[in-house]
Amino acid sequence: MKDEAKILKIHCKALGIPSGSAEIFIKKSITAAEKSLKNRKIITKNDRVRAITKELKKYNKDLAYVYENYNKII
Repeated sequence: MKDEAKILKIHCKALGIPSGSAEIFIKKSITAAEKSLKNRKIITKNDRVRAITKELKKYNKDLAYVYENYNKII
């Protein structure tokens, strides 16, 4: 999930989230998402996005929204 971490860092910078906080949000969200998807045999990109978004909402709703809608934003 390194690609997701890179994308999230870019979004955090765009939203003006301090880098220290961003690192914590990203690490905790990705770790929790990986745990929640651990037992699935097949994991799609949408599954990863949903799981990470769910965790991000606990820390920063704006970041979660931007990440969830990243591919939909023109």
